[in-house]
Amino acid sequence: MCVNYKPTPKSIITALTGADTSATPDWPEETWQDYAAPVVRAGLEGEPELIVGTYGMMPRRKLQGGLQISTMNARAETIGEKRSYAGPWRAMQTCLLPMHWFYEPNYEGGRPQRWAIGMADDQPFCVAGL
Repeated sequence: MCVNYKPTPKSIITALTGADTSATPDWPEETWQDYAAPVVRAGLEGEPELIVGTYGMMPRRKLQGGLQISTMNARAETIGEKRSYAGPWRAMQTCLLPMHWFYEPNYEGGRPQRWAIGMADDQPFCVAGL
């Protein structure tokens, strides 16, 4: 998934996930890495719990030599092996990211164009998160 998406508004999240939105702060209409975003996880009793957190496993940062690390996309075939993902994966620290669509570049015209990808009926959906 690309790192940019449109989160589902509060007014719809309860119907979509069963999570209570009454005690959570607002979030931006569009989300990028390191932005606040709605996250639905299992609460203490296993019930859906909505939190607002920073989108990304760790803040984006530059390392020595200008190298940048991003943990936005994990591959199913290596998620249990990669150092960035293995611990949370094995501890079953999973969540749902409610959204209306996500954006991906389309290169059909030679230059990248931003395309929104979502459900055909424009309904919100959730993407699995870690």
